[in-house]
Amino acid sequence: MSGFRIIALKLALLLSICNMVSADEGGNKAPGLSHFPLNEIYSRYTADPYRTSFSAKAIFLNRTDIPDTGTRRFGLRIGGALPLMQYNWQKVQSQLVLEAGFHGHFDADHSQDNIGWDGIYSLYYAVRFNEALAVRIGRRHFSSHVGDEYIERTGRRRINYTREEWRAGLSWQVKNNMDVYFDFAYASTLRNKNKQKPWRYQIGAQFDQPGAFYETGLGWYVAADVSSYQENNYAINTTLQVGLLVPRDERQWRFFIEYYNGRMQIGEFFEHNESYFGLGLTIDI
Repeated sequence: MSGFRIIALKLALLLSICNMVSADEGGNKAPGLSHFPLNEIYSRYTADPYRTSFSAKAIFLNRTDIPDTGTRRFGLRIGGALPLMQYNWQKVQSQLVLEAGFHGHFDADHSQDNIGWDGIYSLYYAVRFNEALAVRIGRRHFSSHVGDEYIERTGRRRINYTREEWRAGLSWQVKNNMDVYFDFAYASTLRNKNKQKPWRYQIGAQFDQPGAFYETGLGWYVAADVSSYQENNYAINTTLQVGLLVPRDERQWRFFIEYYNGRMQIGEFFEHNESYFGLGLTIDI
């Protein structure tokens, strides 16, 4: 079994266990210490290309400079977040959260060959001071790989893109259902120091309107994410998303249209640029 399939299987198993453990807990408003709370107090960034979630997306590229690749891709994410413990004091909530994820691109014009994939792992501590303001600080690991089929076809070798960074974030609810956020990071460990640089910045906004369509429960949302990396000379990467919110039990599905312009999202190809439109669905686990 290939390394890709082993990683995907392990992540799927981890998420199933996390889902069962978290689902046993009630809400997270009770004072004091609790373990495996159901909800995260720091919202995930909806349009972030590296958001941990289960997501499938059809990608239609209008520009790419990656050699010997097509204009149609399939994007897959497998991953999620597991709040490990929470402490509430008066109105202040704090939480320790573990995240793990897989993010891969597959070339639909070359028999769904895997172009490359990232393994993403993080541990962070979040504090929510009130309904409007939350902050977090933690450490995140990126390990990027070139797909076996793409190596066989092109001879492209791995540049050993690995990034371990300290990151901090702030999320502010400026009005009902609308959040803005700012995230910055410094990578203390870089595997390829000749190409990689430490600083990364990210800013974004997201607006959810659940239950907007009469009695159906359906809603809509719009989200934007902008990032900049020192290793790309601070060039801007932009993601825009608009879609439908579909509640299912305690989960929420997002069916979306996406536009992206910037560096290729797989770390091994960070020196390449592309833009695309995508159609997909996401569910947070």
